[in-house]
Amino acid sequence: MVYERCPLCRGTLEICSVNEGYQRCRDCNTQYKVQADSKEEAAAGYFKEIDSTLRNDKRHYDILLKELYGEPGEQTDFGRFVTEMKFATIYSIGGGFPKFESYFTANEIKVYDLAAEEYNSKIALFRSTFGCFTDISYHTYNLDEDTSIYEDILSGIDSGSPNLVTFIHLWEHLSPVVFSNMLDDMRKARSDNLYYVVYQPNVSVARHKSWCHYGGKGHITLVPYDTMLKLLKIHEFKIIYSAQYSDDMLIIYY
Repeated sequence: MVYERCPLCRGTLEICSVNEGYQRCRDCNTQYKVQADSKEEAAAGYFKEIDSTLRNDKRHYDILLKELYGEPGEQTDFGRFVTEMKFATIYSIGGGFPKFESYFTANEIKVYDLAAEEYNSKIALFRSTFGCFTDISYHTYNLDEDTSIYEDILSGIDSGSPNLVTFIHLWEHLSPVVFSNMLDDMRKARSDNLYYVVYQPNVSVARHKSWCHYGGKGHITLVPYDTMLKLLKIHEFKIIYSAQYSDDMLIIYY
């Protein structure tokens, strides 16, 4: 879709000089895919080589977690958060397999995904690869412009115990309208016991059109790290931990 102004900050848009398939905002540097893939195109082929995909993802997250924990004896804010927090429930929005979530401690994981049934049918393979034996339930869920995660999910979360909501490689698949609606919904649900984790591509590091996330099917909204932090602060969230890692970013906030 072609926009006249940046949907997030109303800045001036131009064709991205790195990849002409995207518009780039001159002010916030967010990029928008000109010709968006359909959800069916984005999902096609993911399960064809799922064994090797899961093994590769496990290696990726093992390396990521090792780096984020820091050197032995010098635990980072991320390391303290992961080891000290015990969550009643992790709500994985658009999470597919709860891979990153498996590194946290929780009584249960609830996954809300459009392809919930297909992911659930392969849950045994996921468990054996990631060593995750937390209770996992799948719920078919579609994120459209009229969807309210506040009404559907967040408003029903018990504020009496710590809970975690995760967005792992989701936001790059959302239209800017859905993305903005989700920010508003999260602000409505703000609580000292409700934490959020976002892990997504960081378009700040894109230097060539061969950048891996340009090639990702369904990657239609690519937000830079600094802009993501600004948006969360504008919505009055408190940042617990944030980091740029390889081609991605990780932010924990409440």
